[in-house]
Amino acid sequence: MSTKLNLEILKETQEDSKELLDLLKDSDINKEVLKRLYSSVKNKKESLVEKEYWTIQEIGSIGRYPKRKAQEIQKQVETINLATFAYHFILGQGLEEALDAFFVSILPFGCKIIKRDVQLYFKLRLELFLNESIERLKEDAGYDLLQLLNDHFPLDLSRYGPHLSEDDDNVMIVIESATIRKKIKTDLKRIVSEHVPQPRPLTDELLAYMRERIERLEHPEKFQENKPPLSFMDELPGARVLIEADFEEPWEPTCPLETERRQTRAIRMTHANNISLNEPTELNLRKERENWTAEEEEALEEGLREVKGPFWVTIKEHVHPKLVSRTNVQIKDKAHGEMKKRKREGLELGPFAYVKRRRATTKSSYF
Repeated sequence: MSTKLNLEILKETQEDSKELLDLLKDSDINKEVLKRLYSSVKNKKESLVEKEYWTIQEIGSIGRYPKRKAQEIQKQVETINLATFAYHFILGQGLEEALDAFFVSILPFGCKIIKRDVQLYFKLRLELFLNESIERLKEDAGYDLLQLLNDHFPLDLSRYGPHLSEDDDNVMIVIESATIRKKIKTDLKRIVSEHVPQPRPLTDELLAYMRERIERLEHPEKFQENKPPLSFMDELPGARVLIEADFEEPWEPTCPLETERRQTRAIRMTHANNISLNEPTELNLRKERENWTAEEEEALEEGLREVKGPFWVTIKEHVHPKLVSRTNVQIKDKAHGEMKKRKREGLELGPFAYVKRRRATTKSSYF
């Protein structure tokens, strides 16, 4: 985008997007009118940014505007993004691309992700997974549906948007993903075989969500959550008890709030681990030291080789159930110990070279 934002075109695009959203609310949708209107939106968008969904980085000059004007621009962009998402979904086009952009540009800028957002996202993601599973099995009856399931419902938070790993509150995304994976894996083939693809699945839910989203854009104060920071903890077993979690390096909190946030993240991540691995949702405390079996050692090596990084939750899921009796801390300690042992003895590190690999994080803000 040029250094100067064309506010007039942006306003016109927003007005067309609002009209498009109004059309989508009707029970009897005129697709031809919808297509013509979206074509107008798309042409105007491309004169500003040649992408379907916009992030804050692409509104390059927004920082030079006063706060109130900048907020107005943000709302305009969100309205345009929402109309684009809804159009693609209603017509059954570009759903995968829309879902890939969901947590990056579909949700309001600066607005906390709530349970409603997460639930709708995964309902749409499940529909897409089941439809794709049917198509893949038509092409190859022996297709690996489990791998496809892992692709659609990853446990790595950064897969849903590079900014999400910076916000502890967003761990509910991983918990929801893990819950769905567990349910589907119990009877994967039957669930897929009984699924009947719909031309416009979840339309009523989407329309209700759109109305709510429009309301959130126009009146964000109505959707402010006044709960205390640790409210989510109260729903978990062993709430307000610090349990061992998977931290890359020792970290010392600098204030009480940071301490609370760290405790909250530890409990949430353990809860997600337990759901995804079909373990009892109890405190993930350090267990007594037990010797590792040859099968467990091979499973850890296999997991590191496939995952290519120190992502213990994902590794544990990948080789499930071979490491089901091991906590994340035990897996981490074992991996570090094996890496040091191989270095000390002058042996090839093999997959244990991934133990120290760091994940790149992005601190940018997104629409």
